[in-house]
Amino acid sequence: MGKKNYNSTIEPIKSASDLWRSLLNGAGLDIVFFDKDIAEDNETQTGLYQQLNINERSSFPDDLEKNNISVEQLLTAIFLSLNRME
Repeated sequence: MGKKNYNSTIEPIKSASDLWRSLLNGAGLDIVFFDKDIAEDNETQTGLYQQLNINERSSFPDDLEKNNISVEQLLTAIFLSLNRME
């Protein structure tokens, strides 16, 4: 068995919008169908927009940047939203 090459070809996550794009593109987050309630709220769950107090909406990555949301704030909101899905 050969040695795995762990040279960094993955860009570091520097912003909340980078994290969000990484979750969409690399981690399989599907906000159109299966995971749509994570971003938007519904009758039983508070979504990310509400968790982060983002009122004006366009593109979620852009909204994160416009509202100066940090990586830590986004992670906290994601975990809170996932915790409430049970």
